[in-house]
Amino acid sequence: PLTSERFRPRGNTPLLDALGKAIVRTGERLSSLPEARRPAKVIFVVITDGQENASHEYTRQQVFDMVTHQRERYAWEVLFLGANQDAIAEAVRYGVPPAMAATYAGTPASVRNVFAAVSANVRSARTGASADFTDAQRKKLSQR
Repeated sequence: PLTSERFRPRGNTPLLDALGKAIVRTGERLSSLPEARRPAKVIFVVITDGQENASHEYTRQQVFDMVTHQRERYAWEVLFLGANQDAIAEAVRYGVPPAMAATYAGTPASVRNVFAAVSANVRSARTGASADFTDAQRKKLSQR
């Protein structure tokens, strides 16, 4: 359960380790499914309020290669949202195209807008259209 005792901000963001582990675990889970039960589309969403500063297991190059592999080989859609940072520049460093990234303000209203935008983009991707963030979405996400 989420409690203030278990989850305390400590100024550390092991984002590379989190991404690396999540990609590996997701890939393992999907590969263990019979072919007929595997999803036709995987949408992998990264939402962070901090920049990488604490990873020990994965390097940026490893994560970049993993993201690129999943995108190119298995057609994963990868969305990257980062609070109070240049999320587009960061996303590119992780192998995520600029169109699939957006910066958001770290406010309650902006966080609500993040989930609305992701929901809209996932819905769009599920119909075969683009999951790219629009300029209108980016503007709304950056409002404080």
